[in-house]
This record gives sequence, C-alpha cells and structure tokens, in this order.
Amino acid sequence: MNKWMALAAASSAIVLARGVASAGTPGWCKDAAKGSPDMGDLQSKDAGKVIKAFVNAECNPNPEVEAHRADIEAARAAWGKRLGMSEGDWADAAAWAKANDYDIKPDMSTKKLVEMTPIDQWGAIEKAGDDIQGPMDPMYLADVFDAKLSEVGRIALITACMRDMSEIVWAACQDDVDKIDYNRLYDQLRADSNHNGEIRQKIRILAYELPAKIKEHQAKVVKLKGDDPGWKKAWDIAGKARADWTGIADKNQKYLALAAEMESATLAKSRSMFEDCDKKTYAALGEAVTSQVPAKAFDKMRDVRDDPFKGFAYKALPVAMKHTAVNLASIAVVLCKQREPLVKVLGGALSSTPSLRGPRNFAISKMADASIQLDDMSKKIFWPKVRHPYESGNYLSSAGAQIKSIKKDGDHLVVESAPMIITTDDCVAEHTSNKIERVHDDGRVDYERICDKTAKVKHDISWAPFQISLNYEKVLKPGQVFSSTYGSGGADIIAIWSGPNANAPMWLLGGTLK
Repeated sequence: MNKWMALAAASSAIVLARGVASAGTPGWCKDAAKGSPDMGDLQSKDAGKVIKAFVNAECNPNPEVEAHRADIEAARAAWGKRLGMSEGDWADAAAWAKANDYDIKPDMSTKKLVEMTPIDQWGAIEKAGDDIQGPMDPMYLADVFDAKLSEVGRIALITACMRDMSEIVWAACQDDVDKIDYNRLYDQLRADSNHNGEIRQKIRILAYELPAKIKEHQAKVVKLKGDDPGWKKAWDIAGKARADWTGIADKNQKYLALAAEMESATLAKSRSMFEDCDKKTYAALGEAVTSQVPAKAFDKMRDVRDDPFKGFAYKALPVAMKHTAVNLASIAVVLCKQREPLVKVLGGALSSTPSLRGPRNFAISKMADASIQLDDMSKKIFWPKVRHPYESGNYLSSAGAQIKSIKKDGDHLVVESAPMIITTDDCVAEHTSNKIERVHDDGRVDYERICDKTAKVKHDISWAPFQISLNYEKVLKPGQVFSSTYGSGGADIIAIWSGPNANAPMWLLGGTLK
C-alpha cells in the first residue's frame, strides 16, 4: 500500500462536511508561513507533525498535493474531527504551525481569578505547576475556580495531578479525570476570543494526547486499588467528599468569593485590589464565627501563663478552622495582611489543619481524618504538602489575663492585668555552711546554702501591661479575661471571656459566641 492509499485508509473515508476538494487556497491560509509540504509527516503518530503537514499542504500546495487532493482532504477531515476543529479553526492551526510551540503562552486577560476565561485558567494552572515556589499549587488554584473551572483549565489540572507522585493527589483529582468533557473543551476554546489562535491550537493538541495518558494512569490506579484495600478506601472517601463539597460550597458562597478576591489580589500583587480589605474581611470572619462556631467548643481552654506556645491559640484555633466559613474567612483576613500579629496566628492555624479551600483539598482533609492505613506494612502513604498563599509556621502562640484597667496611649491601648496571685513554699530563713558548691572563673566562691525555715508566700506573677491594637478599643472592658497574640506590640485580640469564672469565651475573632 503506498502512502496515499494508507492516508486514504487512515481517514476512514471521511470527507469534509463542507464538500470535497476545491481549487484554490483556503481563506484561513492568509497568515500561514511559507514552506514545502512534507507528505511523509501525514502518516506520523505525532499530532503536531501531522497538523503542520496539513497546513503546508493546504497553504503551500505543490503538484504532488494537487494530485492527491481528495485523499488529503479526507484525512484532514478525520484529524479535524479528532481535535474538535471546524473549518474555521484551521486558521488557529496555521498560526500555531509557524510559531515555536514552547514559546506559546497565554497572556492573562484579567487579574481576577473568578473572571478568568478558559484559556486564562489553563495558563494559571500550568504556571502554578511549573512555579514550585509560587503561592499556590495547581489543586489549590483549581479549588479557587471550583464550579467555574472550565474543561480547558481541567486538562491542565489533570496533567499536573497525574505528574504528582502522591497517590492521595490522584484520589483527590479522580473526579476531574472522570468528568473531563472534550466536546465542551473544544467549544470553550473556540469561544475564547480573548486569546490568539496559537494557544488555542496548542491546547487542542494537548487535549488530543491526553486520553492515552489518562488510560496509562488509570491502569496504575486500578492496580493500586486492587493490590491494597487501603487505597480503595482512599478513593472511596475522596469520591464522597467531592460529591459532598457541592452542598458545602452552596452554603458558603460569600466566603468563597471573598477568599478568591484576596487570592486574586495576591497573585496580581495589586495595591488597588487590596484597598479597604481589612474592614470587609475581618467583618466576614466575625460573621462566620457567630454563625458556625458554638462557645462550648472552647470550654475550659485558656492561656498558660508559663507557656504561651501551648495556650488558647494553640488549643482553640485549629478547632475553629474546621468550620468551613471560618476557614475561608481566615484565608481572606490573612491575605489582606492588615493585622500582622493576627495574620501570623491565623496562618499558623490554617497551615496546621487540613485545607478546606475547595473540593480537592476537602477530599484530602477527609482522607486525612479517616486515618487510612495500608494493608502492606512496608509501604507508607505520602501526604502532599499543599502550596497555599498564606504564611505558615509555628505561630500558634497567645497570652492573656483578666483586665484591671485600659487606657489609650497614642496608637495603641495599654491594658494592665489584674494581679495573678500564686502561693509557694519559700525559704524565709537560711544560713551558709563551709562546704564549697562552686568556684567561678573570676575566683568568687559559692558556699552551700541551708534553709532553716519555710513558709507560704504569695507572689504576683501577672504579665507586664499589654500593648493592644486600637482596633479592639470598643470590645475590651475591665473585669473581662482576654487572650491576645503574643510577642509583639499592637497585639490583636483572639478571644474574650466575661470574667475569670467563665468556662467558655463569649467573643472570638470578631464574632459573638453563643
């Protein structure tokens, strides 16, 4: 069989719906590059080579092409169908064929994540996958898009997920693999007029190559689930979590939108997009606390006088972050960066608890909560580290006391704490013996000290006066007990109790507790 017979057979006798060969060069060739057609490339398994060969054959025909025009048109129709291309889409192919594929990258048409076009989404997720030091990983970014994630953006996500070495990521992305809709993808590409034909065609070729990669990936998944029931459990939990997220998202649209607004500003590094963010983000955090968090969740949690790193913030904030609205509003407050001490504490709380940013991270959190174990004791589960845009670290520190007095001093409040009296058994009378305990480098000598009498002695171990941000002037009153961020002036208030005998706080992160 010669190459033209093979080409005709490969086309499956498909002809263009708009009619078989016509004389002349198609209108979509007007910007095509000049070049000699290589008909051998029409039989290549490389989609890119085939497309370039078709463009050259149509736009730069020679006698050999004209002699086999019908076969070439039939083959082009078959390939066009595989790539979801209409006749007009071949202009995109012509533009792509004369460019260096590696250099083809989309220019973002908007800085706002929720307004990104399908190709914008693809470019953003691709960049997140390539930029390992960036503020968001592909799954986090896809969670920001959530229900607005396009099929074009989804292929970038699927590619990134399959490339990841964590089976937990594979499970979290399985729903995306299952629901990819190529027909919708082709329609979205065609409708995205904010970008040029080069990038549209590049993505069509990537989409054409994806099913084979998915098939190979799915074979690995089937083997994993068949080899160990622990992996089957992981996939089952992830699937249910993805299904449950839809209802959760419906109830938290306000907080999802606010978080996305701050994430957009963060990626864009836009001063104007952050304007007046403190007022709305902090108010949203208070509303979320009031609507979702019961006071009893923090029963008997208090600061520890001698250990600020194991106090109220350490115990309570991870509990608060398990509530979706509080988690999302905290992300917005943290990214706003107007309350620096609170930003560090909330960032520490967010990074020490499973992310609830969207369906994929929610699936990971549910798998983590389930304490999945593999039957094969020689193997371990690799839990992915989520790249998120907020600061993380061991910042869950806090300190507090009962308020004795409050006074304004310049740009902060001076809060004096009530006496904190403890009673200890102290030595009140002693003498020294002739026994040497230590000789110092400078020649001084310490002699043994012997206690002659002990007694109960009271000590005031209250903190020095706190410097608190003026933001909390209206919520603090003498007699209350408070917990604040630790280690800086202009501290932020985390929680307030009505008095020293209250078991649970009445106020937390700007919200009233019930």
